[in-house]
Amino acid sequence: MVDEARQQEEVLVKHGLVEDMLQTLGQSLDQFDQAVERGAEGRRIHIGAGANLEAVSDEVVQIVRLLDGYNRYRFATEPNLLAAWTAACNVIGPSRAADRLRRNRKPARRHDDGRPAVRSET
Repeated sequence: MVDEARQQEEVLVKHGLVEDMLQTLGQSLDQFDQAVERGAEGRRIHIGAGANLEAVSDEVVQIVRLLDGYNRYRFATEPNLLAAWTAACNVIGPSRAADRLRRNRKPARRHDDGRPAVRSET
C-alpha cells in the first residue's frame, strides 16, 4: 500500500498529502509489523513454557507418589509419623482432576438475552 502511494506521490501531494506522511506511514507500518511478530513469538514462547510446566509438574507428581508409598511403608509401624506424613501430603488446592474437568466442561446454556437456562432435574 505504501509502495503504491509512493508511485503516486506527485498526484497525492498535489491533492494535499504532506510529503513526510508517506515516510511516517512506512515507519509506523514497520513498527506495527515488528510488534505483531513480537506478539506471535511471545505467544509461541508462552505455549511452550506451559507445555514444559505441565511436563515438569507431572514428573513432580510421580516423584511425590513414589515418596508417599515409600514413607507409608517406612512409617507403617509408627502411627504418629505416618499421621504427620499424611497431613503433610494433604495440600490444599484444586486437584488436577478438577482442573481437567473444568477445562473439558461444556459452557452453561444461556438464553439469547444472556440469562442462564434452567436445567430440569427430572
